[in-house]
Amino acid sequence: MKFWNMTVFNADKDVDVSFILQAPPYKKSKIIDIISGVHPEYSNFRLESIEKPAHIKEWAKE
Repeated sequence: MKFWNMTVFNADKDVDVSFILQAPPYKKSKIIDIISGVHPEYSNFRLESIEKPAHIKEWAKE
C-alpha cells in the first residue's frame, strides 16, 4: 500500500481540503480518476507521497 497526502479544491464548499489516502501502488493519474469519479465536486488535485502514519492501520495485502 501507498499513503498519500491529498489536497483538493472542494467546489461545493469553496475551500481546499486535505486528507490522508491509502491506496494500492497506483499511478497518481489513476488515483485522481478514481477520486474524481466519486467526488465530482473536487478539482485541482495535489498528491504527495508520504510514509504510513503511525495512527493508521494498513489494509490487508490482497
